[in-house]
Amino acid sequence: MSDTTAQPTVRDYMAADPTTLGPDDPLLRAVLIVRSLSIRHIPVVKDGELVGLITDRDLARASPSILGRTTPEEYNQVFQQNTIQRVMIKNPTTINADALLGDAVRMMHENKWGSIPVVDENSKLVGILTLTDVLRYALTTLETSGTGTSITLDI
Repeated sequence: MSDTTAQPTVRDYMAADPTTLGPDDPLLRAVLIVRSLSIRHIPVVKDGELVGLITDRDLARASPSILGRTTPEEYNQVFQQNTIQRVMIKNPTTINADALLGDAVRMMHENKWGSIPVVDENSKLVGILTLTDVLRYALTTLETSGTGTSITLDI
């Protein structure tokens, strides 16, 4: 934030230029990215436009049960033969990068979302705000408030 008296914006805490996937990419690619980058939310973009969001929970729901009679080969086939568009959240709610962070946190809390894609004034994806980013803000705020001080968040 450039001005310490200004309210923090989404831009101040979002992850800029996030990893993205296309709707026609195989689910396997999403699984590998989630595991290798230790992330839980991946925006889905087509022709430069945000068309969806896929989460680790979406991938878990698409997985065959390991308790069934599925062979490892059949299990892997599910991820290789199905595309992201089959399980992604289509046309997710977004927030503008210049919106107040508090507004984004309120939306995330009220809807029980773990993330929200961030767009610019032209509706182009510029980032993603995750619960981890919100916790980073909370930690920074607590650390700069001094010891022994209690902060109450009215959500």
